[in-house]
Amino acid sequence: VMKKAEIEQQGYLRELYNMPKNSYVAELFGEALIVNDKKYRPENIKIYKTNTNDALQCMLLNVKFNKCYNELSVLMYDTKLVVYDYHRLNLNIGDYVYIDIGVPLNI
Repeated sequence: VMKKAEIEQQGYLRELYNMPKNSYVAELFGEALIVNDKKYRPENIKIYKTNTNDALQCMLLNVKFNKCYNELSVLMYDTKLVVYDYHRLNLNIGDYVYIDIGVPLNI
C-alpha cells in the first residue's frame, strides 16, 4: 500500500485488512467503526437480543436488509453506530440490543 509515493504497509490482503499499520490502511480496505477512539471492524461486532458477557446496551434505530446480513443503525449512549447482523435476528425499531465490540484494531 502506497500513499504519496511512500510505502505505508506491505503484506497479503488478509494481513492488511486484519492488522493494518495505521488508519489510512485500515480505512482503505474496509470500514472501521470508531468507539472511544479505538477502531473496530463492524463485522467482528457480535449482536445479542439479551445482555450477555457485559455487552453494551444500544437502541435500534433502523434496519437495512442486505443479501447476507442486516445493517443495523443503533444508538449507544449518544453515539450512532452501524453494525452488521449476520444472523438476522428478529428485531424491531426501538428494541434494545446488546453489542460486544470485541478486540480493536491495533493501530
